[in-house]
Amino acid sequence: MDEFYRYGLPNASITHLRQLGQSPVYFAGTLGSQYRHGDPSAFDRVAGYLNTAFFYSPVEHLQLTAFARPEIQFYTNDPLDSSRKDLNLSVGASAVLTPIEYVSIGVTASFIENFSSSNPAEYEVFSPSVVIGGRIAF
Repeated sequence: MDEFYRYGLPNASITHLRQLGQSPVYFAGTLGSQYRHGDPSAFDRVAGYLNTAFFYSPVEHLQLTAFARPEIQFYTNDPLDSSRKDLNLSVGASAVLTPIEYVSIGVTASFIENFSSSNPAEYEVFSPSVVIGGRIAF
C-alpha cells in the first residue's frame, strides 16, 4: 500500500509541418525516440516512433484530423523476456469544433494494436473519447 511508482521519460523529436499545395490540408510528421526508466523497472524501454497526421478545416471553427503512430519498443529489463521487442501501432481520427475563441469540443476515436515478441504482451484497444477544453488569457 505504501508503494509509489516513479519513472522518467526523456524524449527527443523533430517535427515537420507543411500545407499540401494550395489545399486546406496540412501534414505534420514527427520522428523521435524516447527512453522510459522506472522503479519498478519491468517496463523500462527504448523506443523509436514516427507520428503522421493530416489536418483539414472544411469550414471555419472545425478541424478534422487523421493520425497514425508506429512505435518500435525495445524492453531493457523485462523479467519474463530479456529480448522483448514490441511494435505498437496507433491509428485514429478526431474532430474539433471551436465555436468561440477560447472553447473547444472534440471527439476522438483511436485503435491501438501491440505486436510483441512476447505473446502475452500482445493486445488491441479501441478508445473513443470526448474532450471539452477552454483557455483563459490575460
